[in-house]
Amino acid sequence: MDARPVAVTLPAPAGERGFNLLEVLVAMTLLAFVLVSTGSMLLLAARANAAARDLTLATTLAHDRAEALKRAHYATLSSGQDQVVVRGITFDRSWVLEDGVPYPNQRRLTVTVTPRRRAGHGGSRPAVVRFQRVPV
Repeated sequence: MDARPVAVTLPAPAGERGFNLLEVLVAMTLLAFVLVSTGSMLLLAARANAAARDLTLATTLAHDRAEALKRAHYATLSSGQDQVVVRGITFDRSWVLEDGVPYPNQRRLTVTVTPRRRAGHGGSRPAVVRFQRVPV
């Protein structure tokens, strides 16, 4: 006598038949839509993060130049510009001297720092710092 296992197929209980092809396609379509939406949101967040980082660095560079101009002797103050590279990003920095503003015998200095980035890769918003100097 040969004892072989016998496969017995039992009918599925009511309500437990599984998924059909249409349900699987709908679920995969919804999953694809969610993944595409999430991907574009992550890209937008990365660009906003880069823009915020650029603006923070630009503001720091503007304040650094403003502090150096505050330490300089009043008679030696003049307008100028330079370029600074921080973390591989080039920043254009300029400072403008205005005589007699806002009052006679005073000077207003405006420091502007703008990051140079390709479009869509971070921000290009300038950071501006203004202050007045009086003769000492």
